Amino acid sequence: MDTLLALAALAVSLVALGMSVFFWRRQFRPIVTAAVKTHSGGNDGIAYNLVVLNSGSIPAKNIRLIVHDQAGLKAALGVGANEDAKKRWLACFTQSTEIPLLQNGDKTTCSFGMTHSDPRQSFWKPQAQFWIRIEYEGWFGAKYDSDPLNVLQIADSDSFTGGMWAPVRNPPPGTAGTSQTGSKLGSRPPSGIPRASPQRPVRHPRSTRYHRPSS
Repeated sequence: MDTLLALAALAVSLVALGMSVFFWRRQFRPIVTAAVKTHSGGNDGIAYNLVVLNSGSIPAKNIRLIVHDQAGLKAALGVGANEDAKKRWLACFTQSTEIPLLQNGDKTTCSFGMTHSDPRQSFWKPQAQFWIRIEYEGWFGAKYDSDPLNVLQIADSDSFTGGMWAPVRNPPPGTAGTSQTGSKLGSRPPSGIPRASPQRPVRHPRSTRYHRPSS
């Protein structure tokens, strides 16, 4: 009986050790992901950054971004995606582009095109998405090339609906307190109740100015 209890205790200990090693191996590694984030925007257009983030526990090195779905990328491009713009804003996917080192908890960015109310100036189609694969190495040389595919969606990261309030600026001394709106690639609507101004007309939220692609 004592022998059986000892064997059972040993088996439980081995299982616990195996599980600890398994979860340690999954945690003690870099985890590199990418996402499209808004750089600046207004009701005329939105400029985007591509953000690459290492949320793992050790640094990552030799990071490469590879387009997995070429047809999806082609379908995501807008009318304004000429050859010069492609060279500038799709350079992150070229074979020669590599991020040498990304510390754990750190991120790096690059410009990643724009959408515009005028389709002729829009590099991307709003709400388009395509899949990429991220390959990289851990600090100690382990290779990671089979992580789940990473989707990139061309969307306003400041608001998941596309509409938002603009900050209210303090009125100059002696004025009646009319709110003013800031401007980034166009103006955003003022917060609260809009008030017309001859110097800065009231505009609609930027989400209402876009023409989404027809299905």
